Amino acid sequence: MNQIELFGIVIDVLNHLSIPYMIVGSIASTTYGKPRLTDDMDIVVDMRKDQIPNFASSFDKSWFVDGEMIQKAVDERFHFNLLHIPTGIKIDFFLVKEAPYDQEQFARRRREKFTEKRDAFFASVEDVIIRKLDYYFEGKSEKHLDDIRGILAAYEGEIDLSYITRWATERGTFQIWRELKQQGS
Repeated sequence: MNQIELFGIVIDVLNHLSIPYMIVGSIASTTYGKPRLTDDMDIVVDMRKDQIPNFASSFDKSWFVDGEMIQKAVDERFHFNLLHIPTGIKIDFFLVKEAPYDQEQFARRRREKFTEKRDAFFASVEDVIIRKLDYYFEGKSEKHLDDIRGILAAYEGEIDLSYITRWATERGTFQIWRELKQQGS
């Protein structure tokens, strides 16, 4: 089973159980920009306690699923993961936080094509850029700037620049954002 098929299983479970979610991170930036390899998928979820048993039991024995870890993550609004044992592919789940940006980002998620036969919810183009600015600010990894450049090239003229500027200013990444925009001019 390949990576996309495994990710598709997870998306199908979330959709079937009506657990609100959005794909973020490198899968989202690849969807909007240029492809790059990744071994995991990051998903923000708004999971309730009563959804945990059905979620945990939706995966066969080829998956490592720890219901107690999921319960703790939901209680603490933290994160948990699933691991596909035969391949080592990991799915990281982050509970949506109550902070204003996190709530706005989740509200702005959008349905996009994941495969020819499957749609999924993704963070918006702008929110992927904002998060990539955060990741670059924290770790200085050029891959995040490359991801942003790829998105900007693919969506030139279609991006709400004022939204990004507003949140980059508030989150302390405006200087990075300004330099990226100047490079693209």
